[in-house]
Formats: sequence, structure tokens, C-alpha cells
Amino acid sequence: MKLYARVKLIEDSDEINVIIQDNPNEDVTLVKTCVKNVLKRYSEKNYGALVYTRSEIPIAKGLASSSAAANAVILATLAALNKTICYEEILNLNVETSIQTSVSITGAYDDAAASLLGGGVLTDNMRRKILKRFLMDDNLFVIITIPEEKVYTKSVDKVKLSFFKEYVDLAFDIAFKDIYKAIVLNSLIYCSLLNYTTEPIYLALKHGAKSSGLCGKGPAFFALCYEENLNDVKEAFEAFGNVIVTRVNNQGSRILRS
Repeated sequence: MKLYARVKLIEDSDEINVIIQDNPNEDVTLVKTCVKNVLKRYSEKNYGALVYTRSEIPIAKGLASSSAAANAVILATLAALNKTICYEEILNLNVETSIQTSVSITGAYDDAAASLLGGGVLTDNMRRKILKRFLMDDNLFVIITIPEEKVYTKSVDKVKLSFFKEYVDLAFDIAFKDIYKAIVLNSLIYCSLLNYTTEPIYLALKHGAKSSGLCGKGPAFFALCYEENLNDVKEAFEAFGNVIVTRVNNQGSRILRS
């Protein structure tokens, strides 16, 4: 699912105006701060900006919409400045802005890296380091069920999460050998922590999915499956909300010139 950002710089201005075209009532603090941080670090002139974003990613469902938005806005601002920087700098800007605006607990280096680079990543979020990158199987479909409720990261009980760290670490260790099993194990832990049912995961696996789990902090769930199981998994997921069917993305983020 794609998220688009367009930035128009305004000379001799301090004002940054943001229009989120598909969600006009959403908080624009993250977007504004992304632009400010890029301009502060990479512009020698005094610029304001007009920013437009449009997204196919449902907000506050655990689908890393904030990380994707930050990447898109950072890239668009750099493009407006005709600046090119390495991906590590982009990721650091993303993480710093996410922490600064409280949209993520750790800065979500994993989400930011996967969105920017495409494919799969295993990361050390605290050290801001990619430990492993890998391509996903292009034949896999991604089925996502989207409940009505929204869950914002700032509402998650950080103290409660800390008590289960060593068990999450076990799932992380497994991920280096078998990402699909790790997804299920990690999700079962977080579902118990965040009081979600595990029924979507069970039904997806029952109907032939290669893996299934909770999307981030939820409430969305996803399944990975091949075409022969697609209809059965999709039908099972329809009991839990609106369903999106898409594909894995190995390409990552890029700048589109008009």
C-alpha cells in the first residue's frame, strides 16, 4: 500500500501548512516536524512549505502508517531542496522525528527501514542498526483485516510490555532462521499483552496461510499466503473487519518526479 507526499517550498517564510487529503482531521505534527527537521539540517535558506499527503494505508491500525508518512515527507522535502542523502540519514531523521513527536516508543527503526528499503528487515531499534535484510517471496499475497477501532502508540502500556521482553527476544532469535514461525510466535505474545483475540491467526493458518500475525500494536491482523489459499483466508478474515488484499513489496520508497 502506498503513501504519497508532495512538498512545495516557500521562500522567506517560517510557516508550514499540511493538507492530509484523505484524513483532513488527523494530527499533522509528525509531518510538520519532518519538514522542519530536514530544512534545519539541510537548507541554508529560510523556507516555509506547503505539504500534501495522500495514503492508501489505514491510520492507527498497526500498519506503520506513521513511519511511511515520515519517509515520504522526508524524501519529498529533500527532493524539493535537490538534496540527496544516504538511507541511514533518512532513517535517523525518521526515528528522531517519531520519538520527538511521540508517535513511536522506540522510533520504529524496523518499520522505517522496511518502508524505505522494501523487503524484510530485522533490526536493533535501540542501536538503529539493520541486522539482516532479505527479499520476500514475490508470490505471496498479503491479506489484512481492518477493525473499526484505532489504537495509537501513545496509548500502549510500556511498563507491561517490558515484562515480556525476554520472550519477545526468543521470537526475534527465531526470525533469523524462520521469519514465518517468528511472526506467529511474536504475535501470540503481543496479542496476550494487548488483549487481542488470536482467532484471526488460528483461522488463517487453518486455511493454509504460510504465516499470520498482529500488525504492529494492532488492531489489524495480516496473513501471508499463496494464491491457492487466498479466497479461503480472505473469507475467514471478513469476520473481523474490512479486508484488504495486496502483495509484498520488495521495492521500497522512491521519488517520483512530475
